[in-house]
Amino acid sequence: KIVRISEESPIKAKEFMKNGVIKKLNEVRRIFKNALKGLKALHDRGLVHLDIKPANILRIEATGKLGKKYKYQLSDFGSMVTVSQVKVKAKGLKGKIGDLKEFIKSISQRGTDIYFPPDFKDLERCSDEKSILNALKHIEKVDIYALGVTMYEIYNSIMWPGSSWRKADLGYLKERSYSKLVKGFRLRMHPKEEELLEAIAECIEDNPMSRPNVDALLALPIISKEIPFDKA
Repeated sequence: KIVRISEESPIKAKEFMKNGVIKKLNEVRRIFKNALKGLKALHDRGLVHLDIKPANILRIEATGKLGKKYKYQLSDFGSMVTVSQVKVKAKGLKGKIGDLKEFIKSISQRGTDIYFPPDFKDLERCSDEKSILNALKHIEKVDIYALGVTMYEIYNSIMWPGSSWRKADLGYLKERSYSKLVKGFRLRMHPKEEELLEAIAECIEDNPMSRPNVDALLALPIISKEIPFDKA
């Protein structure tokens, strides 16, 4: 059975709530890890997805000896481009600032607005050819930003099913003002929750060069290891 992540959160509200914060956090980190593995497979082959969002992460359900098991994977590769295509096109447009801006616009239109990095879209109004070429050189960082926003949306939905998040939340993430994100829901955060939010915050850094690559994210303990249950 395959379910899109965007369709899932309200359905499993009671199940997640009764199993506690750690189980919910482990669900988020499992989705994060699986999505990163899919993204690594693309980036290692010089491919950029360009439209990562909750609706493009699938949950695949399988029944084994221990009961139901879930894994998650990226889907919808219709917007994908190769890094080499982008670099060749950009090289051919050197000295043609208007055409470069149009190229940037065409790439932005492949994605979904809220998940696309604003710094990249701002290049449509930029007259600095060097800045535009540098952004195109690191096109894979568009996917990192989109995954960060996606994972925050999933985190928000799983931790408090049925709730909605605001664009202001991304500002709080960048400021590392995590208490503002959970205010009104719980008195305090689990330490691992802040660690997870820190990983998400790194993905949505304003400067693309400050965003980690997939290998760095996969190496983070909060991503790579299951969170153990607290001992009573």
